[in-house]
Amino acid sequence: MLYIFWNICAFVVTVGILITIHELGHFIAARAFGVTVQRFSIGFGYIFWKYQDKHNTEYVISAIPLGGYVKMLHKNETLTTENCTLTQPATTFEEQTIWRKMIIIAAGPIFNIIFAFIIYWLIFVIGISTYRPIIADIIPNSIFSQYKIPCNSEIKSINNINTPDWESVRWMLFNTITQQKEKNITLDVAPIHSTDNKKYFIDLTNCDYTINTKDIITAVGIIPMPTVITQPIVSKIEKSSAGMKAGLRVGDEIISINEQTIKTWEEFIEHVKHNPDTILYTTIIRKNKTFKLQIKPDKIIKNNVIEGYIGVFPTYVPTSKEYTVTQKFNPIISIKKSIEKVWKIISLTYNVLYKLIIGDIEFNALGGPIAIAQGAKEATKYGMISYLIFLSLISINLGITNLLPLPILDGGYLLLLIIEKIIGKKVSKQIEKYTYPIGILLLILLMCLAIFNDLSKF
Repeated sequence: MLYIFWNICAFVVTVGILITIHELGHFIAARAFGVTVQRFSIGFGYIFWKYQDKHNTEYVISAIPLGGYVKMLHKNETLTTENCTLTQPATTFEEQTIWRKMIIIAAGPIFNIIFAFIIYWLIFVIGISTYRPIIADIIPNSIFSQYKIPCNSEIKSINNINTPDWESVRWMLFNTITQQKEKNITLDVAPIHSTDNKKYFIDLTNCDYTINTKDIITAVGIIPMPTVITQPIVSKIEKSSAGMKAGLRVGDEIISINEQTIKTWEEFIEHVKHNPDTILYTTIIRKNKTFKLQIKPDKIIKNNVIEGYIGVFPTYVPTSKEYTVTQKFNPIISIKKSIEKVWKIISLTYNVLYKLIIGDIEFNALGGPIAIAQGAKEATKYGMISYLIFLSLISINLGITNLLPLPILDGGYLLLLIIEKIIGKKVSKQIEKYTYPIGILLLILLMCLAIFNDLSKF
């Protein structure tokens, strides 16, 4: 129950911030052109809080945090001026030129993108630690296995573009596989702590990569250096589990099972999985003393396979700092870096949308509010920088989604204004009347699909 509560809190905070930024764009643009704004609302439904300023604008926070709106004065509407003094005549949205209307409508998505840029600028100024792209191992029979690339080596560049971290490697691979006609890359690799680079010319034509099922790094055959090391030391034990019944305690170090030495947690778990309901003679170290225990794993069914389970968890230790790199720049260079980062994310988002439309990506890749809530909560676990990165990604996606040419979205309004500019007259009210319900239906269907995808992952 507490897990659900924190997910909801993370979702409300995240969506609240992004909606506020989005609607603030519409609000500022409208005010800049002198349009009378009647209400600035975050959320829908029951009103929790309300404030009215001297311009007769109501600022509202409502119960359902799944959207928001800026209500501008429209033609044939009357403006109530109780308890306020207007500093200028009331002006409607319809009185604006087409270009001004387009700016007001586009300002919401633009503010979302600007917000993401500001976040990345702050991150680059403060500094962010990332992991160097060190290859721990190569997957047998994969694309990279054909080229005899050595393990424990670092990817220095791809196509002569520096790759200081795994994110830059992912981007270069994704760009080559999904957007380039020639699926070849030139890889510069060097042993750790060495500048003795060696070039590899790799053909990625036959790479089996789908965006909703695989990480592109493992798709080409790379196993990255782990960001954390799982030590065979017990950090947590479930109540009434086989581990607790056998006498295991937090802090116990597993050193052998059935006379076989255990060096990693993965080795220990493999023994447990393959021996359900079988006694495992286990040697541990507890407070510098050696003990022998008999552990009998419980039977569980996982993916239609019977496995052993004892209900204990390992100790996680971060990888040495020598395998990390800190990206920190002065405020001027950070502007350039932020623009590049935001542009990469925008390009990637549009590419994914295009592949979703043409069927290259399955619709089960769509995520909804539950995915956002989980993502927000997970991001907060790793600190403020991780949460800010998550916030910027969702902000860009919100901005781009709102620019789609669907009725009731900002992009739909922009499309009508563009048509109006081309044909020289307003689009028929009948067309608007029939297109809006279609747009609402499409959005409801997409939201239902996204929520279904979220629930199916549980």
